[in-house]
Amino acid sequence: MTHTRDVRYDIFDNLMERHSKLIRKICWRHSSGSEALCNELVQECYIYIWFHLQSLHRNATAIQETAWIAWQCRSVFSHRRRRRSRDWLPIDGYLADVLPDPTNSSVREQIAEMSIDLNESERCTLDMMLKGYTVEETAIMQNIKPDSVKKQRQRIVRKMKQTYDNITHLSQVVK
Repeated sequence: MTHTRDVRYDIFDNLMERHSKLIRKICWRHSSGSEALCNELVQECYIYIWFHLQSLHRNATAIQETAWIAWQCRSVFSHRRRRRSRDWLPIDGYLADVLPDPTNSSVREQIAEMSIDLNESERCTLDMMLKGYTVEETAIMQNIKPDSVKKQRQRIVRKMKQTYDNITHLSQVVK
């Protein structure tokens, strides 16, 4: 098992040696001249390439490697664009029926109010969901299994629905 991991690291290192300038150049074009954003994109591309390394053919030519690298970077930008387009509520629609109208007051304040019953791990998962991270990304960053993240998401939605129903009920009783 260790030998396989060593080979994978070597393949990745060699690939990055050959193509790091290309990755940086592609990321620079998508960063609108922001050095910080460019660096962030480069890191995301490296991570994405690492996790998708098995999809690169072992006997790929230099041209095929270059095309594969460009394709992986394009996938990173596509994921970022999708996350940004759902910026106010990137939770795969789970809470769309729970959250109040965002025009009435600050959505973040409403989410904070409804997340009172969440434990620390669930709050962290919720924060990552709101930032647009995928289940897999959240699992890696929290060092837990993707299935655990999915279960947490279900608990978060259930708890927040319950809290929202309680808040709505109380506001109707007070009126």
